Amino acid sequence: MSDVKQKHLFTGIMSAMAGFVLAIGYVQPKINDLQAQVEQRPPVVVMDMVGIAIKSVPVGSGEEAVKAHYAKTQELIDEFQRQGAVVLSNEGVLTAPTQNVITADDFENYRSVTTSNVAPEAQPTNG
Repeated sequence: MSDVKQKHLFTGIMSAMAGFVLAIGYVQPKINDLQAQVEQRPPVVVMDMVGIAIKSVPVGSGEEAVKAHYAKTQELIDEFQRQGAVVLSNEGVLTAPTQNVITADDFENYRSVTTSNVAPEAQPTNG
């Protein structure tokens, strides 16, 4: 290979490396800023309050069953709140990702297992 071709090859490789380093230097701070913004937003959990109530407290249940339901519901809401989640009732939510919605089945099982269809950062520890 001639000296001219070697110099052009070397210059090309060095230019590509410099371009890569400059691109990383430009993009990385933007990625870090975006990551910081995402971390500032609390996880959101949507509870199907009506579905939970219908399944947990059948029609004709006594006052004790209703009180127990409300206590368990508040306990779950409090646990999510302690972990930094925003808890919403689905009556005021038009749409939400399914992994962020607590259904009646999740509600019944939340004591024995971690709620499986809630985003991991919003799951109660049940500890």
